[in-house]
Amino acid sequence: MQRDHRSAGVLPAKRYDLPKFEELNSTPRNPTTTPPALAREEQIFMEQLAHLNMHRDFRKTLVDARKCTERAREVAPLLSQEREKKVEIAHIRAQEEQRLMAEAEIAAQRQAEEKKKADTLSRIRMRKLKDQLREERKLFALAHETARRRDEARAKANSAQRQAQELKARKERANRATAKLAAMRDAFNREKAARDQEEKNQLCARFTLYDAKWEALKGPDELPPLYFKQLPWPILADINTADEITLQAMKTFIFHPERLSPIGKSPKERLRLELLKWHPDKFNAKILGRIAQEQQAHVQEAAGRVARFLNEMLAEVEAGGDMA
Repeated sequence: MQRDHRSAGVLPAKRYDLPKFEELNSTPRNPTTTPPALAREEQIFMEQLAHLNMHRDFRKTLVDARKCTERAREVAPLLSQEREKKVEIAHIRAQEEQRLMAEAEIAAQRQAEEKKKADTLSRIRMRKLKDQLREERKLFALAHETARRRDEARAKANSAQRQAQELKARKERANRATAKLAAMRDAFNREKAARDQEEKNQLCARFTLYDAKWEALKGPDELPPLYFKQLPWPILADINTADEITLQAMKTFIFHPERLSPIGKSPKERLRLELLKWHPDKFNAKILGRIAQEQQAHVQEAAGRVARFLNEMLAEVEAGGDMA
């Protein structure tokens, strides 16, 4: 069965019209310049032969094109299946990354709630201890005043021995009160140390989360569209707007003594490492495309604010300023 050249996607073969032999006699001749009839016939024969060769080459090219088209139709379903597999794998990876980030956010929120609860309990305990201490001081003062009045009333009747015993009793009460105050002071110091350790752990967790988010952003894996609050801003608190990013807050984050990464880097080197992340050209080229479309302008403004503050700090360090 012959195939239509239009359905195969190729052009029809060009038709070559060969000169007729009768044209030999119709061509005007100049007896002074026209070659003999035999030479003219040979020329026409050679032209016909050249046209025949061109027609044969064109037919061969047409057959090769049809074979390529058929091969492409056979391979197309396989390529389509391969693309679908790649899309499915990328979707699974994106879901896993989103799950991990959600778990990290939940853990951070849980830690913040636990810290808030611990601070509340600590304040309640301190308030109770202060109230108790105030009452005991009142009782101590009242007891002291009562003893003084009793001593004055019985001063004439009591001997020096009674006065010595009363003095001993006062010393014992004072010693007990001193011991109780020391115990309360020790308890307060222990609670303060535990609270300081909890705050240190939370700071370390925030620094670790900051570095992990940057590793995910710079990695080759595809991520779902990100939002403003999900980005690793160099601030110790969660923020919602670009105005919450201040120069002092960034200094506190970047040069915090509990931040171990990068280890052994000078203030200037730390600022240059941060500039490699937040430089507007690199940030817009590599990170901005992963942000949700409706928040790209908001994120771009905040990233530009971070880069500007980093440049100000770098200029201050190069001028010999102190970042403490």
